Amino acid sequence: MRDAGQQPIQMRLEELKPTQVAVGYDEVEFKRQQWRARTDPEKARLISEHPFPAVRGPDGKCFMIDGHHLGLALLKEGVDVVLIKLVEDYSHMDDKAFWRAMDRNGFRYLSDVPRGELGNAPETLQDLIDDPYRSLVARLRRNCHCPKYAAPFAEFRWADYLRRHIQIEALKTSPDGALKIAKKLIWEGICSLVSSECRCLGPVESS
Repeated sequence: MRDAGQQPIQMRLEELKPTQVAVGYDEVEFKRQQWRARTDPEKARLISEHPFPAVRGPDGKCFMIDGHHLGLALLKEGVDVVLIKLVEDYSHMDDKAFWRAMDRNGFRYLSDVPRGELGNAPETLQDLIDDPYRSLVARLRRNCHCPKYAAPFAEFRWADYLRRHIQIEALKTSPDGALKIAKKLIWEGICSLVSSECRCLGPVESS
């Protein structure tokens, strides 16, 4: 890993490359609403204090490894330039070695979202497809006050776990019921193994 003290650098959002295939569109919309509710000084502070972690790859391209939902939300809200913090520089590698290094370090996540032929992540944030289970996980975390885990793409691993147990029809027709089931599933399958402070067995709150 690169020096954690390295200064963030400016970069245009539309030039950042994603390292996942999907986001939860509902969660993107939630973050857009949060952005609109902020004052101009609060917006400026958010941009300056929360650089996006990124990896520099072949041809000098920079790949976002976290914050895809916020990045897409900001892009849709007309934000042009953000800050990034480089965690690795793989610009000396060719494409094959680069993606091998990315996968070895857990910097890319090709989830179980139904899609066409498996390949690299989409080229731009705007190309990310919708994963309603990722939105379900975001709602679950807010509802349970779950801390954000440091492991990259932890929420997508939750989403893929829930995808195998909750039918999409149930998620669409009864979102509160799906949330209640998700709380029990996550507690039994994940939270009890990694967090002694998980509150997923508490009552379902509106969110």
